[in-house]
Amino acid sequence: MYFGKNIKKIRSIKKLSQHAFAELFGLKRSSIGSYEEERADPKLEIIIKIAKHFNISVDSLVNKEITINELYNFHLPNEKITDEQLKKTDLAKKNKIKAISLISTAHLVLKSLEHAESEADSKISLPGLTENHIAIEISKNSLFQIPGHLKVNDIIIVDSKYEVEDELSEKDFFFLIKHENILSIAEIKQINEQEILLVATKGIPVTIHKSKTDFIVPIVKNITNNLPFNVSESDRIKKLEFLVNDLYDRL
Repeated sequence: MYFGKNIKKIRSIKKLSQHAFAELFGLKRSSIGSYEEERADPKLEIIIKIAKHFNISVDSLVNKEITINELYNFHLPNEKITDEQLKKTDLAKKNKIKAISLISTAHLVLKSLEHAESEADSKISLPGLTENHIAIEISKNSLFQIPGHLKVNDIIIVDSKYEVEDELSEKDFFFLIKHENILSIAEIKQINEQEILLVATKGIPVTIHKSKTDFIVPIVKNITNNLPFNVSESDRIKKLEFLVNDLYDRL
């Protein structure tokens, strides 16, 4: 059971003390300590309440070690959005929410990250981002490996200024990697001066050479895109912007 380990990770990421976390769910601080140290098991209603609050499945919260990515994923519904609602997006832009480049993985197969960003015709405005971030839409047949929680048409947000170090602290991040002109999304298990050991989709480690790697950038957010694609790219971007901003407003 991973419940105790997971709530401790959630507290760390959300910068919540045991007392503050306990208050969110009407619990005692000592109960949170007992869960984290596996001295007590929570009631099902408590598990459900915590999972719902942080938008995590009960199965993930209890039966596996959740990743930082899972805590920051956005799952966008396929719903009709009115013109009046879209005005919120325009207002957000006026309020200086950062607009970042939106490119595709198909483009990245042919170009460097910097070149693809400089040539990007599309921009997307999302809260909580900086000029270091780039939005990348996953294209069909453009990735050698892709984890199960991502699919074609999803959008990932990467930190383009990240520098991989030999002592990797962000082990829970997935990374977008271009190695010998092949794109992959994978976790990094180990790094040394010459090689990087990746955790492949099926759990089998794969070694790549640093000298032959074009870029390695962490994925800091995922947007699960369920929107229809029978509309123009500009309309799709506006709808994505609205839905993400709306989710932030509810946090």
